[in-house]
Amino acid sequence: MSHRTALAPLVATLAAAALTALLATDVARAPAALPAGPPVVAAADVAAAATEGEVHFTAAGDYGAGPQSRAVLAAIGRLAPDLNLALGDLSYGAVGGEQAWCDLVTQHVGAGFPFQLLAGNHESNGTNGHINDFSSCLPNQLPGLVGTYGRQWYVDVPAQDPLVRYVMISPGLTFPEGLASYAAGSPRYAWTAAAIDGARAEQIPWVVVGSHTPCLSMGQYPCDMGPDLLNLLLGSDVDLVLHGHEHLYQRTKQLGHGTGCTRMTPGTADLDCVVDADASMVKGAGTVFATVGTGGVVQRDVNPSDPEAPYFAAASGLATATWGVLDVRVSATTLTAAFVRADGGTFTDAFTIGGTPDPGAAPFAADTFTRTVASGLGSAETGGAWRTSGTGYSVAGGTARVQLGAGTGRDLALPVSSASTDLTLTAATDRAPTGGGLYLSVDGRRVPGVGGYRAKVHVGSSGAVSVGLTRTAGSSETALAPSTVVPGLTHVVGQRLQVRVQVTGTSPTTVRARVWRAGDPEPSAWQLTATDATAGLQAAGEIGAYLYLSSSATGTPLVAQLDDVVARTP
Repeated sequence: MSHRTALAPLVATLAAAALTALLATDVARAPAALPAGPPVVAAADVAAAATEGEVHFTAAGDYGAGPQSRAVLAAIGRLAPDLNLALGDLSYGAVGGEQAWCDLVTQHVGAGFPFQLLAGNHESNGTNGHINDFSSCLPNQLPGLVGTYGRQWYVDVPAQDPLVRYVMISPGLTFPEGLASYAAGSPRYAWTAAAIDGARAEQIPWVVVGSHTPCLSMGQYPCDMGPDLLNLLLGSDVDLVLHGHEHLYQRTKQLGHGTGCTRMTPGTADLDCVVDADASMVKGAGTVFATVGTGGVVQRDVNPSDPEAPYFAAASGLATATWGVLDVRVSATTLTAAFVRADGGTFTDAFTIGGTPDPGAAPFAADTFTRTVASGLGSAETGGAWRTSGTGYSVAGGTARVQLGAGTGRDLALPVSSASTDLTLTAATDRAPTGGGLYLSVDGRRVPGVGGYRAKVHVGSSGAVSVGLTRTAGSSETALAPSTVVPGLTHVVGQRLQVRVQVTGTSPTTVRARVWRAGDPEPSAWQLTATDATAGLQAAGEIGAYLYLSSSATGTPLVAQLDDVVARTP
């Protein structure tokens, strides 16, 4: 596939090997013959049947076999998604009735449809059937699945150039071999982290995780998945996490780690962990958790006084009982989701995750440096005259050139004003930095006379590239997100790095950044995200950059070249 890296085969191999060792006793059964019905569609055909450039899926858990259950299954059939995620607690029937429930499903959605199973507590240990038997009569229909179907698995959809990776796990469930623990350091925790990281390494745009048991809830259950797994999902900026178990619908605001929320503690609400409270959210900024326990069984009360209630944006339970599914469509840049009613009340919910700037939106600052200036930088095409500190600036050959001696710093800024900025630029050098390397800070907001927010890129003498997020106040600098090496990115003389920093909102301000090799596909996820509410910085500001060459550098001066500066309102 065009945008996958060489890490993909290794990640998939390690993940599959780890799961095989972990669940060696759980031997996958051969699919049973399906009952008569619509023609069986081959898995490869299912994968190719998706609308070009889009994946459409539905999700729900806690089905049963009553009238509401049948209404939900019929709704899935009408919506005609590419697949459905069954989030556990399937038939609620007697052991031995698994085939009858599978027949009920196929009567509504058709044989061969990818009705993809994940165990719930009612079938993990045989209370109402066995997950292995359900998995035999509703087998996996998606090519390339890694892991043990029904228990712990992931799959990329479409199989070629995928838009989404589904990672399905079973925290807090008891299987015949024991409790499935996802505590930090456990094999299952490592498997989950590898599956998520593998999707990022392969530049798959979206990661959707499913687990039967939720952690955050306004229902009756505690955090069965445990705080370690919860914080892994948040720290990995998983886009969407889906649950069943609670017999209700509930959807959180977008949540994430940042300043004031380095780790989330279940059982209480920390508003520092709320990244975005409305229904239109930015991709890569955080995680949305949705419990869709509305597959057909009797619903339960929502507790609006629950300590975790401030995390939630929408909920419906017994008082407004509405059965249905979460209907989700994803493209390379946008995820849209809506709760679709099948029976009962009139509850609705909808949200969108996207947030990349409109490429057609006019920038409020832009400069391609096509002019020639012997000393200084002149005026940008949009945004006014460049303000610089010190000497050694020129414009030639289509780039801004900044000459740096060892231990020197140079600062440049445009006198624009914006409280919400998406800033990109490219950078290159005429030689490899030596000693302690070169620092390039790209400022998405500078409040004059106060300070600002920046992405701080470091190019080491080895060519390794790292990026951090900082807050400035005068000459002091405070880390908001520690500097992290960008995997697979090495600076080579003659090649350009592209830096993108986004600074949005006030009280708190959200700062995000990513760095990649210019000309390569832009990463789909932000590499770093942080929030901050420092007084004085919650205002509109300028944009700018600061360059510093290590005092131990040799072979100076080094000439840094900047180009393609564009700032838009996101």
